[in-house]
Amino acid sequence: DLDQKPGDIRRGQELFVKHCKVCHQMGGNGNLIGPQLDGIGNRGAERVLEDVLDPNRNVDAAFHVSTVATLDGLTRSGLFRRQEGQARIYADKNGKEFSVLVSDIDEETKSAASVMPDNAASLLSGPEFRDLMSYLLSLRVTPKT
Repeated sequence: DLDQKPGDIRRGQELFVKHCKVCHQMGGNGNLIGPQLDGIGNRGAERVLEDVLDPNRNVDAAFHVSTVATLDGLTRSGLFRRQEGQARIYADKNGKEFSVLVSDIDEETKSAASVMPDNAASLLSGPEFRDLMSYLLSLRVTPKT
């Protein structure tokens, strides 16, 4: 239980940089493949745990994975980022962008799945997970009055 034994926030920040920054941005640092996380602590422990442990449960439409089949038989999956001229730009699960010419697309489908791996929490030990969660929950934004 996170409330009974808080983790090390400094270590949690290091873990965020190592494991999460490839796709998430906080304070202007990182990438915007997944949602921007400033103020994520305002969501509360239950919601943050759900987002990390079961990223496919409540996926915003902007973060659904696209699967693109090309006319030459290749299939790639990623998060649609933008259109550049005649190419569509996607980001794969590692945050690396790739492009596909619109004229080469045979079929494109959107999945209800998140681009975030559903085993993200299993990459950390129990104490590391507690540290990461303590860090994320410490990130609060005070509403302006």
